[in-house]
Amino acid sequence: MTSDNDGELLKDACDQVINDPDLAPEIGPDGRVLVTHCNAGALLTAQALACHEFDAEGEPLMADEMIALMERNESGKWSTGTSSETAIHALSGGLAFAAKTSAELEETHGHICTVYPASQQWSNSWKKDTVMVANVGKQNREEKASEAFPVLKGEPTFYIFTA
Repeated sequence: MTSDNDGELLKDACDQVINDPDLAPEIGPDGRVLVTHCNAGALLTAQALACHEFDAEGEPLMADEMIALMERNESGKWSTGTSSETAIHALSGGLAFAAKTSAELEETHGHICTVYPASQQWSNSWKKDTVMVANVGKQNREEKASEAFPVLKGEPTFYIFTA
């Protein structure tokens, strides 16, 4: 069971990662984004909510490894849900992620971001309501999931953590 305090804890953790200068994207001399830190943002928000499933010695797990861990669900604490179910979970202070693998994105790396504790917003590109996320990526900010993931690749998978 969560409390109003938990909602504030999740919001604070999300705000911290999107405002952390160490998680800002690394930009090349030509202005292109070279490196993003979505995996570190996901790790930090998870740890702030006492979820240590992404903890690893050395370098943080990559987004694809985090997604595989949630899919395997060896702890029995992960489930998938709809955008609406995930938004409700986050609004009550529960930890949830939106994610796509590198294969789904047809990119070198996958992408993961924490679902922000806010009401869903209308996505003109997806023509439906979608969750808000704390996106640590090419831009670090609170935004619609449809802005954090390529529209043509469709919605991400939504993962809900239950302690």
